[in-house]
Amino acid sequence: MTGPSNLRLQRLWDAADLRHAGALAHAHANDASAPVNDGAGDGAKGRMHGEREDRRAQDARPREGNAREGGTEAELLDDAHCHLDLIPNGLDIAARAQREGCAILSCTVRPSDYARVRDAFLPYPCVTVGLGLHPWWVAEETQRAGGLDALMDHFAAHAEKTRAIAEVGLDLRPAYAHHAQLQRRAFARIADMCAQMGGKVMSIHAVQSAGEALDQLERSGARESCACVLHWFSGSSPELTRAIKAGYLFSVGPRMLASKRGRAYAQAIPRDQVILETDAPWRKDEPHTFDELQEGLRKAQAGLRRG
Repeated sequence: MTGPSNLRLQRLWDAADLRHAGALAHAHANDASAPVNDGAGDGAKGRMHGEREDRRAQDARPREGNAREGGTEAELLDDAHCHLDLIPNGLDIAARAQREGCAILSCTVRPSDYARVRDAFLPYPCVTVGLGLHPWWVAEETQRAGGLDALMDHFAAHAEKTRAIAEVGLDLRPAYAHHAQLQRRAFARIADMCAQMGGKVMSIHAVQSAGEALDQLERSGARESCACVLHWFSGSSPELTRAIKAGYLFSVGPRMLASKRGRAYAQAIPRDQVILETDAPWRKDEPHTFDELQEGLRKAQAGLRRG
């Protein structure tokens, strides 16, 4: 049987649509001379239309009473943040998810990987592959591209054609301090382009940087025009309160709930701002199974219920 509707991945696409529409309406209200629809951005919207309809068709597929392989019935849950391309048998997991009717947002960490990963998962419409620039790989990808401008041009070309920008953000722990400024510049550029394009779902990594990440999302306008999902939130309590009040979404998984603070944060977040994630892989370079990822999602769901 299916999980609660408020935990379905379709919520993210719907939230992105609503925020984009609201941002456009606000812009027109503040500019009396602006035409109601001048056609700007129609090409990008057209390219994304098929993807949006595919996701809705997939999400509308009957999921009640789905029998898991092996003959037993179990609750099926969507995964709002994982990395199937980093799991050796990720395609097998995708195939099983497709048969079971589960939606997955699979994040990439390098723009140079995105096209290859996207194409690999095309046979499985239940999987949305996110365009990512994880902060750990910013320096490497900048060097590979020949500079930040070239990297951002490459990123923007793909961003025009996908709704999912995942995983991006900041990690300002000492281990990554040597390229902190480059991280900031890259994330600012990504937030700006997402705000301008609108309608994106952004899965955001913010470690020892939650306040900065929120500042940038708000300064750029991405918070207003995109669905911004804070992945495995680990900021301070005041930053959590700020993010909740600002209407951000939070993806919560078993690893977040493994710590006392993570559990306390998860209980503080309103249920209509929570969606589930696995953040798999949990074991480097080892196969995982669809069933164990589902079990991780169920554990996260149970952790939320205990509140």
